Amino acid sequence: MARIVVNTYMVRYPLGGNLSWALQWVIGLERLGHDVYIVEKGDYPNACFDLPRGLMTDDCTYGVATVRALLTRFGLQDSWCYVDANGGYHGLSRQRVEALVSSTDLFLDMGAHGLGMEGTWLHEAANAGLRVLVATEPGLTQMRMELKLAAGEALPQYDVYYTTGLNVGSAARPAPTAGRHWRTIVDPVVVDLFARQPRPPQAAFSTVMNWQSMPPVIFEGVEYGQKDLELPKFMDLPRRTRVPLELAIAIRIGVIVRAELRVHVGGGIVADSDPAAELAETEAKAAGWLAALDHLARAAGGR
Repeated sequence: MARIVVNTYMVRYPLGGNLSWALQWVIGLERLGHDVYIVEKGDYPNACFDLPRGLMTDDCTYGVATVRALLTRFGLQDSWCYVDANGGYHGLSRQRVEALVSSTDLFLDMGAHGLGMEGTWLHEAANAGLRVLVATEPGLTQMRMELKLAAGEALPQYDVYYTTGLNVGSAARPAPTAGRHWRTIVDPVVVDLFARQPRPPQAAFSTVMNWQSMPPVIFEGVEYGQKDLELPKFMDLPRRTRVPLELAIAIRIGVIVRAELRVHVGGGIVADSDPAAELAETEAKAAGWLAALDHLARAAGGR
């Protein structure tokens, strides 16, 4: 049995899919017989999403309460620690968690992207048996690494690098590697965590997603993004199948790209939707952005 410390992303974004992803790594490793601990840091401004208030903040109260309750359900109430923006420790004490991280057999980093020291425990894990990065944003992570190296910036060092992008570093795709040897891995699925229910007649395939959770990357003159850029390429998919599909997408953001502000708002069209009502909702969501832009344009003299 090995001691494994997993740096993950739970308190900072305490929503269902994200918590499920992290939990399955932890439960899977534990069921293999290992002694598993969970650590996380929010050592940068506005690291935490507060769901009741719908905003990013330094206040980790909602996330800490949510994660504590979840981990307690699985007997992990004494196996986690979160460090907040003010250096406060939640869960395990600072002395206890630093001792665990420094003496662990494996430090598994999934809470950072290998791009900087924000959100990492690399200083505490300096004496760990093995320090492993699992990059869960394949392609984008490697591009960002390449861009930082080209700018003369140093990258954090790990002993082993994994990616969930199965073609990264292979001849199948010309994705950059940032000079790292990338091994591939898939996210685990602990099947018995999902209760199986009979499928209702005409039930739809559904998914929940963010439209965009980070700015796009411009690499070698090509812009790479997330659903905001890639999903429109598949907009005709419902016409290509008789299977009903339902998407729930979080959209209400503004991103500056190449001196251009892109505003994204939207509504979801599902089986019971009223298209006119959805259009009205979309226009209402956009109204605040448009009013702000109009105010800025007037303040700038129409420039």
